[in-house]
Amino acid sequence: MKKIIPLVRNCSENVLESSKKTQENGSKREEKKLNIDYENAIKSMINSDDGFSKFIRQSELGLREFVQKGNLNLSCNFKLEKDLEIPNWEKIMLTIEFVDEKFDSDEKIKIWDQLDDIIREKINDLINISEDSEKGSIRNFNRKFFIELNSL
Repeated sequence: MKKIIPLVRNCSENVLESSKKTQENGSKREEKKLNIDYENAIKSMINSDDGFSKFIRQSELGLREFVQKGNLNLSCNFKLEKDLEIPNWEKIMLTIEFVDEKFDSDEKIKIWDQLDDIIREKINDLINISEDSEKGSIRNFNRKFFIELNSL
């Protein structure tokens, strides 16, 4: 049986996702959130390309899972970017910024590496359940997909 993956419905709004973390005393709760923005070119592709929409949705699922497990505040932005070495090749960039979190460079790199693993796993899950006709385009999006940290 084929799994149905929900598509991004309204990409013009920010997606806010909260998880609750019980602090050590167990009585006070702190909300953690995920803010996702989309460049206009990304919004256009989401609305016009079913495979790309599914690809972005899986990336979002990975982001949400990561924020919930790691109890982090993240602000993210999906955008297209021209490659400097190959000008006719566009990369799909996900820029991550830590909000109100104090991590040193080594910690940020470890977090980035873990986040990349979770998102790639979600994308591979999508490839595995997709129709054969969609697998090639989703793999192509995955090859063009890069995650960057806003600051180290």
